[in-house]
Amino acid sequence: MKLIDMIKMTLQNLTRRKSRTILTVLGVVVGCCAIVTMMSIGFGVQNSQQIMLEGMGDLTLIQVYSGGRKDTKLDDDAIRKFQNIANVDVAVGKTQLNNVNMTVYAGDNDRYQMQWVNVVGINKDAMEKFGFQLLEGSYPKQPFEVLAGQYAAYNLMDTLRPDGSNTISRWDYMYSYDPNTGEMTENDPSSLPDPYMQLNGQTLKLELFSYDNYDSKKYQEVKVTGIVKEDYNKDYSTSEGLIFFTTDLEAIQKMFYPTSSQKTEYSEIYVKAKDISQVADI
Repeated sequence: MKLIDMIKMTLQNLTRRKSRTILTVLGVVVGCCAIVTMMSIGFGVQNSQQIMLEGMGDLTLIQVYSGGRKDTKLDDDAIRKFQNIANVDVAVGKTQLNNVNMTVYAGDNDRYQMQWVNVVGINKDAMEKFGFQLLEGSYPKQPFEVLAGQYAAYNLMDTLRPDGSNTISRWDYMYSYDPNTGEMTENDPSSLPDPYMQLNGQTLKLELFSYDNYDSKKYQEVKVTGIVKEDYNKDYSTSEGLIFFTTDLEAIQKMFYPTSSQKTEYSEIYVKAKDISQVADI
């Protein structure tokens, strides 16, 4: 039997049994549509879950606190122990200034002032591995080089402008409040104007004093080498603060408390796993 004969026979059978043919074709179409629909739903759910997880921050980070226990110290020995755990990428200790306040000055003749700033100290050898996302500049390399938070520049006050216009409130541009519904909506980020002064590459003057003695002011210059993206999972300083090397914060602390010989103790330690699948084991 020739090929043309087989084709004719097939067409005759299809036309002779129209109902069966229509049902068969319809079943194939419905089946294909069902497969495509299920795959689309699966990809959509996977994408939404990924977006949700990304919104939760870096899920490879484990925060360790002492819990107020005197027998548990978060010091350099603790960092070394965490670092030796299998599948740990880096262990990072975070320090704060104790009983010391600072005011930040910038620009010619200290034109720009920041009355309050959040600061944190990070181990020098672990800063890059910790995973800060640089928006501008580079990581610090030398003593008293720092990173600035993404929105730290908006806390600078221009002393040559009149009250009411001497600062830029980023919240007024980033969010809108509807008094009728009571809802807060997020605006287009591009509507946020530039700060009065960009911090990247600037040398800042820190005016420091101890709460024990307000008259004992001391000064220290720092250079901003980079701007980091806001990430509250890593620290509030990534938003509006300054990120120092731990050794630099210790040096500032000793300006006011030089006799303190106590070993460095960290407020918390962040342990970063190499992969999210290894977090539970760590």
